Amino acid sequence: MRISKMIAFAALIFLSVAVVSHAVTVEAVSEKSGVYENGNFRQGQDSFRGIYHINEEEGRIRLREVISSDREGRVEEGISYEITNVMISGGLSALTVSPERKRQKIYTAVREGHLGAFEILVMGEDFYEYLNSSGAKFYLESGSLRRLR
Repeated sequence: MRISKMIAFAALIFLSVAVVSHAVTVEAVSEKSGVYENGNFRQGQDSFRGIYHINEEEGRIRLREVISSDREGRVEEGISYEITNVMISGGLSALTVSPERKRQKIYTAVREGHLGAFEILVMGEDFYEYLNSSGAKFYLESGSLRRLR
C-alpha cells in the first residue's frame, strides 16, 4: 500500500511538471512606432503583425510568421533572438516596471542583425517593446501581445 501511494505521488509530481509549458506562441500587433535620430524623435506610421514562439528551455524567441509589416528595414520569418533575461515583475523587481505591467513574466531577448544592426525585444504577457539600432538611429516600436497556444 505504501509503495502504491509513493508511485501515485511520483506520477502526480511528474504530470504536474510535464504540464508546465516552457514554450508559448503569441501574436504581436504594433500600436506605436517611431525613429530617434540626431536628438529628435519622429513618430512613425509603421505597422507590424507577426507570430512569435517563445521557448524558455531553448532560451530563444523566434519570429515564426510575418502576417503584415511595413517596418523600416528587413523583417524575415525565422529570425531568432537569444533570451538574456526572464523576470516576474513582483517584489523588488517590480520597482522598475510600470504599474500596468506588474506581476507579468517579462522576457528580454537580443540579436545582432544585418550590417551591424542590434535588436532588443522585450515581451510581457500582454505587451511587447522592440528596438533596432542601426546606422546612427534607433527604430522603436511597441504593441500588444495575445497568447495563441
